[in-house]
Amino acid sequence: MNTTRRDFLRYCGMSAAALGLTATVRLRVDEGCANPNAPTVRWLQGASCTGCSVSLLNCVSAERP
Repeated sequence: MNTTRRDFLRYCGMSAAALGLTATVRLRVDEGCANPNAPTVRWLQGASCTGCSVSLLNCVSAERP
């Protein structure tokens, strides 16, 4: 499924409206996303046979090699 940035933002806006989120909540989310001290997020696809779990188990440090 190919989704454009515009479609994604439209979907997010409709989801926020459906949940009744206010502009105040949006500002708090923006502040949280802009935090430079936020933890690093690691994305594991999880669709391969063992590659994802092996990659996770082989990780010994959060620093790049």
